[in-house]
Amino acid sequence: MKAALFIGLLLVVGFSGWYLLKKPAKSTDPEWSNLPAILSLDQRPQSRFLPTPENEIPAGKNAIYAPALLFAWNKIRQMIQAPIETNSRLSTDFLLINNSRGFEKSLDSTEYSANVSVENGIIEASVLFNKTLPFTTVMHRWTESIRFGDSSIAVFGVDYPDQEVSDQLSVLYFKNEDLFMLRIQPKDSTSEIILCKGMSKYNSLGNLQREADSLIRLGQEESGIASNRSLYSINKDDRIGIPVIRFNLATRYNSLLEQTFLAGNKTFTIKEAYQRTALVLEEHGAVAESEALIAVDSAGAAVPELIKPKTLLFNKPFFLMIRKKTITAPYFMMWVNNAELLTPYSSK
Repeated sequence: MKAALFIGLLLVVGFSGWYLLKKPAKSTDPEWSNLPAILSLDQRPQSRFLPTPENEIPAGKNAIYAPALLFAWNKIRQMIQAPIETNSRLSTDFLLINNSRGFEKSLDSTEYSANVSVENGIIEASVLFNKTLPFTTVMHRWTESIRFGDSSIAVFGVDYPDQEVSDQLSVLYFKNEDLFMLRIQPKDSTSEIILCKGMSKYNSLGNLQREADSLIRLGQEESGIASNRSLYSINKDDRIGIPVIRFNLATRYNSLLEQTFLAGNKTFTIKEAYQRTALVLEEHGAVAESEALIAVDSAGAAVPELIKPKTLLFNKPFFLMIRKKTITAPYFMMWVNNAELLTPYSSK
């Protein structure tokens, strides 16, 4: 499997008419990690970026989050060196990014680069992280499609018995084929990719994460019961199908534009907010990259011989998160509610 993630965000505060769309550096990674062409998020009306895990997931939409914006906003707060005063006139998104906590632990300070500068009264804070997560063994691209809603989509995973591929996968929770959770273990043993099908508490990505962690704890208890051993194993005849995802989307946060706030004795106004996010999820590995810039104007188990095979298909809404194994806070989350960002099946 391969996943490539890029997020670029820009906030410009207090200098009317000026903005910067920061371009990502050219990739030097292998060809499999190349990103698709950039599209406006407006061209994918069934999908949304969420600035924090606490934002509500719009009904029926895909929802995507990474903490680049929050890291950059943190740098601005440190530079201002005064509490940000809030009021009821500020947007929900502004209040959420200003109050969001916990993301700080999603990446160590050595895992991202941060730069802060002051020029012509404008404070700029930029944050960049890159996580490359190749898999030890390339997974199978299925030769057949599966249905997700009304769409026929491409999938990868385990299509036939293959111990080396199966060893990269583990069942974290299993109730039935409509409610289960898988972990994909990349070569980097410090990170994990978790996919959960059948989640119910999906009003926010934060709630989805908390429900997932609760099911993981339950799975740890249930997997120790002898009669559950085959359910919590990837067995020889099990089949696993994970949708192929490819997108590279850009948008502006209109909900943050023209937001005016006080800090100390100064007034600040957000004049531009831009974000670009890309994810490629295929069979080779995972690359996660996120970039953000904010500018503020100072004016403002063993398998038994007889086992019923499981077919674990992500053919209904599912939750995806990528995080460090020792840290609860993910550095990427996505609720896949529809097939808009899934790759259509092609027999070629």
